[in-house]
Amino acid sequence: MEPQYFNEIEDISPSFYPWFSNKVEKLFDYQNPWEETEDINYKLNNVGLRCDDLSPVSDPENNIVFAGCEVTIPIDVKYENGWAYRIHNEFYKDKSKFVNLSYPGADSNRIAYNILKYINSYGKPSKLFVLMPEMIRAYGWWPEAKGFKPKMYRKEDGGVEHNLMAYPHDVSPKLLALKYVQSIFMLEQYCKVSGIDLYWTSWDPKTNNFLKKQNFNNFFYMLGNMDQENIFNSFKKEIEKNA
Repeated sequence: MEPQYFNEIEDISPSFYPWFSNKVEKLFDYQNPWEETEDINYKLNNVGLRCDDLSPVSDPENNIVFAGCEVTIPIDVKYENGWAYRIHNEFYKDKSKFVNLSYPGADSNRIAYNILKYINSYGKPSKLFVLMPEMIRAYGWWPEAKGFKPKMYRKEDGGVEHNLMAYPHDVSPKLLALKYVQSIFMLEQYCKVSGIDLYWTSWDPKTNNFLKKQNFNNFFYMLGNMDQENIFNSFKKEIEKNA
């Protein structure tokens, strides 16, 4: 007799099937949830991301990839004012098209997972720039949509969780921190053995304070806050330091 949990696993909306595939996931599982203005639009590429069209890598030595969460998409910011686009435009515009693997509410696991999916489908990058979110993120099961929804646990406003419609609730911050470190460690090791130059940090100061105590090889400590100008300048400084 088939275990009951298989029935639960199969109870997933087709909108979320791409999460289980080996293909890069699109930005929206449904429609665009953000307001577009005359200055800000979310024109998406051939796979549903806010960057140039993706295609097989023709020049592996000049394949530059950016990845992150809503800060890197970026939400409510002009396309050309995002930190990733500005880094690309200043250093790599004549060498590589702009590839941005970023998702709203993404945790470290989804970011790392889609980087590997990109490599599987299109080829490995020569350089990878990643802006990780804070450690209190994870995905929950959203019964109403029969899909997954990002959650933020233990927010500073009294410890109230974000997106209570998704389960499970009350996940230990210790477990979130462990999963966060594990996913980044695996990404670092993959980049090391594959010869990919990895630059990464988090936009969250408290998360960075924790990360700088760990033994990561490619992490750099970013001072300041999450505004696009500071993030751009921080990555620019790292690029110039390693030139």
